Amino acid sequence: MPNTVSASPSSPQVSISPNAIPSQSPPVTTHYDLRSLELMHKFSTETYYSLSSDALDHRVWQTTMPRKALEFDFLLDGILSIASLHTAATKPPLEARSYIDTALEYQNRALTPFRHALNNISPANCDAIYAYSLITIASRIAMPHLAIGDNEGPNMIENILHVFELLQGTTEISKMTRAWSSQSSFPTVGDYWAPAAKCLDSETEEAFSRLTAINNQKNSTLPEEHLITDEAIDLLRRCFCRYSTMKDPGSVVTWLAVVNRRFVDMLRGLEPLSLLILGHWGVLLGQLDGKIWWASNSGRALVTDILGVCRKGVVEYGDAWLWPKRELRL
Repeated sequence: MPNTVSASPSSPQVSISPNAIPSQSPPVTTHYDLRSLELMHKFSTETYYSLSSDALDHRVWQTTMPRKALEFDFLLDGILSIASLHTAATKPPLEARSYIDTALEYQNRALTPFRHALNNISPANCDAIYAYSLITIASRIAMPHLAIGDNEGPNMIENILHVFELLQGTTEISKMTRAWSSQSSFPTVGDYWAPAAKCLDSETEEAFSRLTAINNQKNSTLPEEHLITDEAIDLLRRCFCRYSTMKDPGSVVTWLAVVNRRFVDMLRGLEPLSLLILGHWGVLLGQLDGKIWWASNSGRALVTDILGVCRKGVVEYGDAWLWPKRELRL
C-alpha cells in the first residue's frame, strides 16, 4: 500500500516542507490528507459502534479492523467511505454533499481490489471480506436518505440490487466456516446461527407460512424456482430468528449476502413473489429504524418503493402484503 494516500478534490492537505526538517535528516515531503484523518477518527470513535450490537465485536470494529485495513486497501476505503456517510448524516445539506462525494469516491476505488479478493478467498482474508461486506450493505442502505433532493439518485430497490451485485461471491465464506472461525477476529462468527430463536411471534410465523404457501402454489411445476425461492424464505426466517435474540444489525443484513444469485435475477426481473419476499425483509430492516443511523426510515422506504413498482401493474398477493404494510405503518 502506498505511503501517501491520494486526497479527494475537496480534501485539504498540509505539506511539511523539507526546510522544516533538521539538516542531518534526508529531505522528505509528507502529505497528510486531513479528510482521511478526520474520517478514520470518526470511524474509530463513533461509526464502528453502529456495525454490531455485541460488545465483543465492538472492540474488533474499533481497533482490529482499522489495523487490518492497512493490509487490505478495499477495507480501508470501505471504512473511510462509511465514516464519510456518517459524517454527512450529521451535516446540513450543503456541507453533506462534499462528504457524500468523498464516500462515493472511496466506494468506487474499493471495487476492483474487493473483486480480486473475492476471486482469491481464503481464511486469511475472510475477516476483511466479511467486514467490507457489512460496511457496503450499511453504506448502500444509507445512501438514498442521505441523497434526498438528488433526483438522479437511485431508489432503495436499485441500491439493494447493487448490494447483491457487489456481494456475489461472499457466500463462499460460508463454505470455509470452520477454517475461518479458527482465525477470525470476530467472536460471533464461530456458529453464526446458534443464537437464533427457534420460533417467532405468531403473526410473523403466519407471514412466513403465507410466503411458503404462495411458493408451493406458484412454483409447484417449477422445481428449480421452487427450491431457490424456498431457500430465500428459509434464510430470511433464520435472520428474523437471529435478530429476535441478538438485536444486531448483522442479523438484518446477512440475508443480502447469502441469498442465491438466481433469486437476485428474479428480483431484477421484478418477479412479484421475489418482491414480496424482499418486502418482508424490509420489515426486518425496519427494526433498526431509530436505533442505527444508517438504517433510518429505510425499511419503510424500501417497501414503499416496492409497492410503487407493484402498482404499475396488477398488485399480486395483496393479502400477503398486509403484514409488511401493517408492521411498517404504511
